Amino acid sequence: MLVTPYKFTASTFTVGVGYGTSFNTDSGRTYLVEYKNYLTNATWTTLTNVLGNGSAAVIADPGATGPERYYRISTLFP
Repeated sequence: MLVTPYKFTASTFTVGVGYGTSFNTDSGRTYLVEYKNYLTNATWTTLTNVLGNGSAAVIADPGATGPERYYRISTLFP
């Protein structure tokens, strides 16, 4: 089976006093968005799930008020 590499583009931004992230999606695919306040934290915390529609998903995270926040975006398979 030949697997085509998947190009993934994401960015982060500030929203008022919080942060956010945006990323491209594939239609019908579900994405899990998680965060850590520090990379040294042991676990990731779920922020939200996103159902892709072929457009960019924009996720505002107004609860992010610390000096830094890191996001991880994963694809959920059925």
